[in-house]
Amino acid sequence: MNKAALKRSSFLIILASIPFLALGVNLMTEQDSGVLKIVLFQENSRDEAVTEILDKLMNEDSIISYLDASSQKEAEEIVQAGQADAAWIFHENFQEKLEACMAGDEEAGAFITIIEKEDNPILNLSTIKLFDAVYEACSYAMYSHFVTDKLAGGVEISEAELEQYYRDHIVEGNLFQLKYLDGEAVETEMSYLEYPVRGILSLVIVLCGLASCIFFMQDEGKGVFTWLPIQRSLLINWGYHMPVLLDTGLVVLVALSLTTGFSGWWWEIFLMLLYLLMVVGFCDVVRRLSGSVVRLGAMIPVLMLIMLVVCPIFMKPPIIKPLQLLLPPFYYLCALHSNTYVLGMIVYIVLVLAIDYLLLRYKAKRK
Repeated sequence: MNKAALKRSSFLIILASIPFLALGVNLMTEQDSGVLKIVLFQENSRDEAVTEILDKLMNEDSIISYLDASSQKEAEEIVQAGQADAAWIFHENFQEKLEACMAGDEEAGAFITIIEKEDNPILNLSTIKLFDAVYEACSYAMYSHFVTDKLAGGVEISEAELEQYYRDHIVEGNLFQLKYLDGEAVETEMSYLEYPVRGILSLVIVLCGLASCIFFMQDEGKGVFTWLPIQRSLLINWGYHMPVLLDTGLVVLVALSLTTGFSGWWWEIFLMLLYLLMVVGFCDVVRRLSGSVVRLGAMIPVLMLIMLVVCPIFMKPPIIKPLQLLLPPFYYLCALHSNTYVLGMIVYIVLVLAIDYLLLRYKAKRK
């Protein structure tokens, strides 16, 4: 059965595309991978506070790419031409205006101007990155104003004393720590381009499973199984699909090992074996329900689109639990860091095996 599958050009094309996908993502992560492009302009090039903020922005790993402009007019023209999504203009007398603003002076004027071609959620989120960069300057200005005007009680405090006390009590490190449900720390160094790779490859496995079902129905129509009890043996049905999926799963594992999010061979192999059994049952049930090659072929793009939207591939999808729990990729992607979903995969295999067997017996009786 495996030899027959490997002789099919369509199956070989799918297999060959898997490593190229992983290699392509690796190449893209080494290139400029910014989701947004922001133009930066500093009116006073000698302003050390602004220079420090710009260095912080440009030296951090981020999904934002930064460009330089020689004037505010040039920054505006770059945005208008669509070569950047926004421009951040750091005005002259930045520190004085910032301190006045933190002191509550409404006439101080803007110390940063943001120019955007359109208003959208991603650009709104980018301003959080800007606030993070200027937070320290704002924090110190607000602290200095509060201590001097509210706490000092007329006692003169030198700038050196204020700064020393501020530095002595500043909180170092992160206030938040990201972890999965199993306690493993989130890999923050992974490029955002790598996150969907596992999900896309999991869909490729389902696609191969559904393709195997089409091969099965074509072979059945040709009389290949004349001397086999395929109408009474679930083992033969699953045994036909399993070699195809084992080949695909092996190639997918090799492809995943090239990415940052690979969790180790033993755990990945265990999850993959469970996932392949889930996909075998899922695809065989879909085959029986479709009843013909034409209907199954029409269902494949619909099923793939549903899984692409409902399963957590590119981002966290809306919670549609009843539908999500029917789809194998949902369990596979969630089980990587959650033992609850590993147990769910085992339960799913048992249930889909029972459903497939009942459908087999029902169709056998009808014939």
